[in-house]
Amino acid sequence: MKKRIVIGTSCILIVLAALLVWKAGRNTKLLKDIDVKELSKIEMYYPGDNLTVVTGEENMRKVVALFHSLGVRKTFSDNDDGFVFSIQIYDKDGERIDIITIRSNRIVINDGYYKCAKDYCDDFRKLYEELQM
Repeated sequence: MKKRIVIGTSCILIVLAALLVWKAGRNTKLLKDIDVKELSKIEMYYPGDNLTVVTGEENMRKVVALFHSLGVRKTFSDNDDGFVFSIQIYDKDGERIDIITIRSNRIVINDGYYKCAKDYCDDFRKLYEELQM
């Protein structure tokens, strides 16, 4: 009888562990709850350059669309310092709602850590340059 309980419990634990690994490995869509119409501005900072303030619904939509297109999955925190881009998103009331740090292989949004499928720094740099024009 004890053997059956141990085997049953082991099977349940294995299934739960497999579900956890499967869920952690799925891609996540970043900023999925952001409504561009409810934003006042997006600030983008690229080290060594000036701050670019993105306003206008179409330009802010481009920034949010880039985040939607990224292949990322939720991961654990890391102790890496530094960043390639820093992005802050503000709502209509001027309240900062998201602080985003982009590194070569990770994105940090507020307290959430995401591992990138590839290095998206060039994608953000191109958008940054386009929005400066």
